Amino acid sequence: GNVIIGNTVDLAASNQDVNGDAINVGAFRWDAASGLSQLPDLVAAPLNGAIGRATSALDISRDGSTIVGNSRGGDGRTQAVYWRASGIQALGFLPGFDTANALTTATAASGNGSIIGGQGTGGAWLWGATSGMQSVQSLLQNAGISLNGYTFSDLNDISDTGEFITGSAFNDGGGLDEFGLPRVVRGY
Repeated sequence: GNVIIGNTVDLAASNQDVNGDAINVGAFRWDAASGLSQLPDLVAAPLNGAIGRATSALDISRDGSTIVGNSRGGDGRTQAVYWRASGIQALGFLPGFDTANALTTATAASGNGSIIGGQGTGGAWLWGATSGMQSVQSLLQNAGISLNGYTFSDLNDISDTGEFITGSAFNDGGGLDEFGLPRVVRGY
């Protein structure tokens, strides 16, 4: 690719937050024209500096315009974000799951970055500029698709067009599958 993303930990920093995590955890992007640059955090000092900065870049759109991942907000919660030329944008939390312990992370982007997906408290989700963050579970149920007791927990990837997604689901009903294995996790 023409753009490379990754994550850094400043091992030279002796400071640790109250959880024992390194304070300087960040994400970067690189391209031949601009070189290496740090991606911005949502805030410089979550919980007024009581805990460290933590930002991760996890995927990039095929056209290189959108990087997705997560960052700690001012309230200390980790939430899904994307970066574009205009900067960082928080995606928030799934409706109905915005609690004190909620978290989300963006794990995939469509080819042009217009559709972003991920997981967190409340399961797998998809995001679009007009629709906002929506539960994959709810989208499928509202489309009349029978889920046979499965709950969608993770979203791993999105096709370039945004038409197809991959991830994991589980069935709390238990039992054995056709191979005699516990019926818990299935890819989709």
